[in-house]
Parts: sequence; C-alpha cells; structure tokens
Amino acid sequence: MAMIKQEFNSSGIPSVKPYLDYLLENGAAKHVTVRWGQSYRKVIFIEGKRYQYKGGDNMNKNLKKKIVQLYISMSEKPSNSKSKTLKDNAATKIIGAFHKRIKLKIDKVDVSMKGKVKSVRVVSVGVGKNQYGNIEALIESAFRVAQREMPSPKKYEVYTYLKFPSQKGGDDFEVRGSKFTNKNTKDMLVQIVGRASDFLQSDHEVLLKDFQITFNFIEIPEGGSGTATVSRDKLSILNKTSVNKVTNNDNNCFWYALVMLVYAKHPQIKQIKMGRKIRETLAMELCSHCGMEWNKSVSFDEIPMVEEQLQCNIMVLDIENIPILRTTSSIYNYLMYKNSNVKSSTQFWLLHDQDHYHYITNIKGFLAVE
Repeated sequence: MAMIKQEFNSSGIPSVKPYLDYLLENGAAKHVTVRWGQSYRKVIFIEGKRYQYKGGDNMNKNLKKKIVQLYISMSEKPSNSKSKTLKDNAATKIIGAFHKRIKLKIDKVDVSMKGKVKSVRVVSVGVGKNQYGNIEALIESAFRVAQREMPSPKKYEVYTYLKFPSQKGGDDFEVRGSKFTNKNTKDMLVQIVGRASDFLQSDHEVLLKDFQITFNFIEIPEGGSGTATVSRDKLSILNKTSVNKVTNNDNNCFWYALVMLVYAKHPQIKQIKMGRKIRETLAMELCSHCGMEWNKSVSFDEIPMVEEQLQCNIMVLDIENIPILRTTSSIYNYLMYKNSNVKSSTQFWLLHDQDHYHYITNIKGFLAVE
C-alpha cells in the first residue's frame, strides 16, 4: 500500500481528503447521491453506513474518524500481538490533529423576569489567533457549560443563537434555533449543528477566537393544580377579594386565569369562575385564537404573542415578592413580566404562585390604594 503524502488545507490544518480519495479509488468507499427525506443529498457509503458529504475538506467528525480507521485497516499490518495497539495509536494521532480540546467559559449572563429567563453566552478561551475547531464539538460542549446556570429540577425551554464572521469576507453568519424543552435538548443540538453546517459547507474556516454562542433559557411554569401548601402570608393574599384562585388538574392555568379576565362581562361569568365546562371551552378558543398549543404550559417569552393577538398588556406579579401595600410607586419593579412593546389601554393582571397562575380582578384593591 502506497503511503499518502499529508496535505494541508488553506488554514494549515491537516486534510483528510487524500485518505478519502484513496478509499474511493480502491472501491472501499462510494460517493453517491441518495434520496433523503423529501430531497436528495450527497453521501459517502463506507461499510454499509452513509455519511453526509458535499465535497472538499469539510467533513463531520464521524466521517473523518471512519476514513482514518478504514485507511489504517487497509495498510500492511504488523505482527498480531501489536497490531491492534499500533492501529489504535495511529488513529488517535491522526484524528487528534482535527479535534483539539478547546476550553470554553461563560462570558456573559443576562437575567430577567425575576430569574425566570436567562441568556447565557459562551466563548472559547486560551486559543491561538489561527486555531480552528470542530463546530459540532464546540456547540455540544458550549451547551454543557451554559446548562450549569439552570437548576437541575427546573423545567425550561431553550433556544440558541450562534454568530461568527465569515473568514472570506461578506456578512457574518447568524444561526438561530427553534425552542426545545429540557427533555429535547439533543434535538436542539442536532438542529443547530445542522444549520451551522449548512453555512460551513461553503465557508468552513471558522476561527475559534471568533466563536461565541448564546443559549436562552426560559423557565416553564408547571401550570399544575396549585394545591401545594401555602404559608399564612400567601393565604392572606389569596383570600383577598381582588384575587380569584384558579383550580385545575391540567397544564392550562394560564388560559383559565386569562379567560376570566377577557370574559369578565360574559353572561355566564359565574359559571366560568366556578370552573364549569364553559370555562374550558372559552379557554380553548382563546388558546387557539392566539395560535398556541392547548394543554402546554405557557412560558414567559410566549406571552408577547398572546398580547399581540388580544391587543392587551399582561402584567405578572410574583406572590413571593408582593410590593408594599398602599403604594404603587415601585410596583413595576416587582413584576415578573411586563412588555413595553405592546401599547394598549387594556391591562390584565396575573398572580404567579409556584408555577401556577391566579388572576387579579382589581389591582388597586389588591394594593389597597385609591
């Protein structure tokens, strides 16, 4: 087997492409176009497995690893006793050239809505000005670092924003992910890596010193039954005539609270407050009108969509952090949620209690002010 001369890409990083070319020339691999979902993609077939590959030096780490391992296995083998050790060492040495261990740190944390929303920015540290890294490994490692900012028992949603400058001129690359729950973060990583890779197919030279990624965490209110034990202070608040408690056994307490404010003058408001069937019917209609999913907890960053649809302002107070009664001078400092972008004379006040919503019918009466 002829030795392959090591080549380097324009960034000075060792290229795996000559090894792939050798496998293709010797029939150990095939580069073909296959149907992939509703479209077609170019892939490399090696030993019955397929790997996405559009061409050039840009390859995912699994393909690189497979190419190196197969190339080594096709080379002349030494004695059986040392064969496996030498093969593993050689593969580790070659692959190591492409996947250097990168240190990451949290660069900035923005907290809002009383700690319910966190924006965590992660950057690489201690890297040379011409050092490059694997985008998939970077994103996965960055998320593990950012995730430390969220208490483990809490349920949350998270979405990602990735930005890096093009090394060949032109506009910066911006990659935005969809929202995923804490149970589906693997899907989130797959999505953001895929979207970033689409940009990198044509311009894969991303300097580590330019790498930064932001993870936005939004704590999800459970929307439970609200039957947890409360303190005497809480009881005195919940027993105020200006507060109406919401009782339910699903994840729709936000809609049940809101529907009683929106339909305050409904002819059957008494039945709605009693939790009769009409409450659920109207709440489901309200949820559908806002384009939201029924029986799914509403996170704080989704409330603006509700405000836009209903042309109202929704204010959320925290039962654990109620302002001093008989004054309104600092009430806005106590809000868990307030959106200044929607201008409306219609205001609805909600009371947040341990991931559950109640509603306030009279904010002045609640604060005991004229």
